[in-house]
Amino acid sequence: MKIILKNRTNATSTFLFSNKNKTILIIILIFVFFFSSRQDKSAYQQKVSYFLRKYVSNYTLKKDNLSMFEWRLEKIDSSYTWKKKIIIQTEQNHHIYIFFYEYNSIKKCYNAYQSLIDCFPTECLKLEEGKNIQSTKTIPSLVIINKNSITIATTHCISKDLDLWNFLKKSLIIEFKDMESKILQADCGGPIEWLLLNK
Repeated sequence: MKIILKNRTNATSTFLFSNKNKTILIIILIFVFFFSSRQDKSAYQQKVSYFLRKYVSNYTLKKDNLSMFEWRLEKIDSSYTWKKKIIIQTEQNHHIYIFFYEYNSIKKCYNAYQSLIDCFPTECLKLEEGKNIQSTKTIPSLVIINKNSITIATTHCISKDLDLWNFLKKSLIIEFKDMESKILQADCGGPIEWLLLNK
């Protein structure tokens, strides 16, 4: 009888240990899956996801045709490796466009940046880095250039949602600028200003 009880105890112990191992294994697999899925995204893409969750989740996202900014970065220079575009339809039925471009090298990002300032929308104006322009035909826009990414926001001159536009501009700068960013801002009809340049 003692031998039987001992065997049953060992069997029960083995069963419990086995179930415990299964639970631990499931937890590890969930953690690995979650971690690997995050690792699939670059730091810039994770920032974009965070920005959209934090600032844009309450607005309508739409699809639309290519803007003039997209034309420069996609038809003239298509070296980006990742892109995300959102169009926010505001309460006043206007639109705010935000574009996120990522590049796999500093050179490709710099070339795209040069292409953009060599023919800045909407009148294909050639800009000189660091030089502000007081009056010109432009639409409200914000461009943040980093080593491997370009982030752009634009809206229409007729947009009446200035509070939302100014809020999103400020939020984009907070989330995406770094110590080496170049930031370019244009208002309707000018001015075009360089807000931050790496010296």
